Amino acid sequence: MMRYWKEHMLLAIPVLIVLGTIWLFHECAYAQDHGPALEQCVAYGSLWAADAKDAATGTLSVSELTSRGTEMNKCSHAYPGESIERGWESVSQVYIDALGARYLSFIKRHNLKEQFLTEDAEGKR
Repeated sequence: MMRYWKEHMLLAIPVLIVLGTIWLFHECAYAQDHGPALEQCVAYGSLWAADAKDAATGTLSVSELTSRGTEMNKCSHAYPGESIERGWESVSQVYIDALGARYLSFIKRHNLKEQFLTEDAEGKR
């Protein structure tokens, strides 16, 4: 069991770092946008928190996972006090984690783990 986790965590960590970097650049690109309306954030936060199981079970598309994670992240930045109280950062993280799991699944399904690790060791980033 421990070997299983070590193998998968070795792959998951770089994937999550890549996702975090992409997310950061994505947010910087939209930094000039006006934040979403508070009412919209409240509605989406409640609805998407209830739908979090769908993210984990893979019923949502990558596009929808990205959209929901981005929107909740925008809400968290626009209304930090509300975000903490309503758990928007946690909701955003659910969708980010589901997206990372989806990428990891793709890598495993197409037997790209060794290629990924080899190219990363070669400095191809």
